Amino acid sequence: MKQIKHITKRMAACGLSLFLSLACIAGAGTTLTVSAHSGRTDAYGGHHDYKNKSGLGSYHYHHGYPAHLHEGGICPYDVPSEPVSQPQLPPQPAVPVIPEVPETPSVEASAPAVDYTLVFDAAFYATANPDVAAVYGTDAALLFQHFLTAGMQEGRQGCEDFNVWTYQASNPDLVPVFGSDLAAYYTHYCMTNS
Repeated sequence: MKQIKHITKRMAACGLSLFLSLACIAGAGTTLTVSAHSGRTDAYGGHHDYKNKSGLGSYHYHHGYPAHLHEGGICPYDVPSEPVSQPQLPPQPAVPVIPEVPETPSVEASAPAVDYTLVFDAAFYATANPDVAAVYGTDAALLFQHFLTAGMQEGRQGCEDFNVWTYQASNPDLVPVFGSDLAAYYTHYCMTNS
């Protein structure tokens, strides 16, 4: 087994040497750009980046290009052969603008799960935050996503029984730890139930 690994490494080194030699023969003005990473890629050139070394999140693509994302499943480096015409949509009524809900950050496998049912009730959240309900309606998943990514940091009340401002005032010992990170107070309450 050791001998096979040794042979494989030598073959890879020879191949790289040959490739670099051919690149030099191609001309001094030729630019050779190489990017690599540890780990395996999937069939589309994507791979996990759990430590977010690329700054693009926990998953990104290469497939011959610099590290990038496929927004909406579309590679920014793919150029369509023919322009695609978009259907004209009728004008929509004015709706309060709420920032787009970013993707929820990935949670490390060792981090304990947080049960947010102590601080969030979808029906209450929609009623207490009509601006959010105007955009997301009564879809509990979308309301919860908004609560996690924006509502907690804004100090929005997610259920009838918990108010972050009251919790912060009642626990002055947490202020030096969490400061103005309101989401941390919600999470602390959920983790300690107190």
